[in-house]
Amino acid sequence: MSKNEKILTSLIVGSIILNLFLFFQLNQKVEEEVQMTSQNYSHQLNNINTNVSNLDHRINQIKEENEWIASREYHPNENSTPDRQIIDLEWSFRELEEDVDVNLLYRSHEERDWEVVEATQIEGLNYRAPIEVSTHDRFEYQIVSDGTVSRSSEVQHVPEHLFRPSPLVSWSTASGSGRSGSNFYEGFFRQSGEVVFPFHRVEEAVATVYYDDETTEDIPLEEDERTSHEVEEEISHNSHEVQVNSIEHSGDFQGWHFKVEPEDKMIESIDLRVEYGDGTVHEGEIFPHEGEYHENIGY
Repeated sequence: MSKNEKILTSLIVGSIILNLFLFFQLNQKVEEEVQMTSQNYSHQLNNINTNVSNLDHRINQIKEENEWIASREYHPNENSTPDRQIIDLEWSFRELEEDVDVNLLYRSHEERDWEVVEATQIEGLNYRAPIEVSTHDRFEYQIVSDGTVSRSSEVQHVPEHLFRPSPLVSWSTASGSGRSGSNFYEGFFRQSGEVVFPFHRVEEAVATVYYDDETTEDIPLEEDERTSHEVEEEISHNSHEVQVNSIEHSGDFQGWHFKVEPEDKMIESIDLRVEYGDGTVHEGEIFPHEGEYHENIGY
């Protein structure tokens, strides 16, 4: 290679190295600027979210301060029966002109016309009126006053848990498997929410066990008076031997329980049928797939 060729080669290599150096420097600078821009954007976005949250909170405060109905409470009427459930609605006004007629309007979602009930004044701005509901409908209501100026509240829904049985669901289950399949199942169940009326309590619960020899067995669930802590201790004691599924729950509760442990056959599946005091029935598979039961009861 001649001297001139060596010089030219050196210049080309040097130029490449210099360009690579400048490229990496530029790339690093661009990355720093992008990172800084991203951080600024995130900071501004957080500030916007905080301002929006504060504004939303303030709007809700103003809305609450300006609401005509200051408070409302629902109470089960002691004269209710499974065929005629009554919820007493009690509420208080923030303000109300004198000598006005106060009424409660309610209806099921399937009806167009309102049922009109004259409200009873309890004391001052506090009033009460009954709402007659049924298990298989949904209901809405509105409070109105007729005086010099007619006024009405926003339409509200009656909470459905007040007039429907709280579903019986598994709180904790334990199951064990042998070589051929499941040969052990134990379940602890409870109603998933508040029981408003006595006739919304569980009347009867029966588990139907299907075995691999195509036989079945009906096992009634028994009421379990133990506290949640005592149940947890038993589950913990068995957990080293079997698979345990537990749903978080605090406090004591009225539970139901059953256990099946066949000696000469295997469990293929288990169905649960629950009947409540008002005649409502919930049923479906709880083992090995509990989703069917939950879907059937809308849980």
